[in-house]
Amino acid sequence: MPLNNPALVAGEKIAPATFVTISAAAGKDHVALQGKATSTELIIGISQDGSKLAPLPGFDTTFAAEAGDPIQIYGPGDVCLVKVGGAADLTAGVLVGPDADGAAIKSAAGKNVGAITLESASKTTNTAQPNLVRVLVLPPGTVAL
Repeated sequence: MPLNNPALVAGEKIAPATFVTISAAAGKDHVALQGKATSTELIIGISQDGSKLAPLPGFDTTFAAEAGDPIQIYGPGDVCLVKVGGAADLTAGVLVGPDADGAAIKSAAGKNVGAITLESASKTTNTAQPNLVRVLVLPPGTVAL
């Protein structure tokens, strides 16, 4: 786990291994939100790669954190896994940012970027079992050219 991450709490349900932004809402200091393609907030990292709960029958293990829970975030310079979106396959060396669900998709010119892929990965076709890709998290404010 990364050592340089900030102490943040989730402001909403955040899935594992997805892009994360910082809340810009007044009075919401130290609050993380799941990244979205339509968001103009800077991407600050990628959420922890595991569920907040153990995989036991009857428990919802689809979230890394829910509103008010502390959350581990991989920050700039960290290497971690991120979910691959369903838009297209990814190749190594591609700048990626969040889709509508916080998963990695190739970033368009002028869009905020969260990471660069270190390997290739197929697009996710089954959201119950998403594909993952290893990435290097980039500093907030990085924009695709």
